[in-house]
Amino acid sequence: MKRINLFEIVGKRVLVTRESARSLETIVLTALVEGQGEVELDFSGVDGLTPSFFDETLAILEESAVEGDESQFHILMTNPPTELSSKFAAVSRGHNLALDELENGTWVITKSIQREGET
Repeated sequence: MKRINLFEIVGKRVLVTRESARSLETIVLTALVEGQGEVELDFSGVDGLTPSFFDETLAILEESAVEGDESQFHILMTNPPTELSSKFAAVSRGHNLALDELENGTWVITKSIQREGET
């Protein structure tokens, strides 16, 4: 599993815009390939996260699964700056992704793409 520290890359304590999320696209895509669909997004040093940033991050993950012909991915969001709320769960559902929160506060995002002919 590849680890990405978002604060070290973006350099902002509050992750707000879709553009900030898109700036991570190449790094996330590379990590997904190298981690064989498993990536840890570490939010250490980040104090805030907006639904817009989260939505765009999920779009990047979703696009990578389609483009890379990956059937699934498993993303850990460690040290999130907030508890999992209904607004973030709703954003995940909009991408047909499963989003769960572990006891330690880590968010787990999973996707399994069903291929034609599979049940």
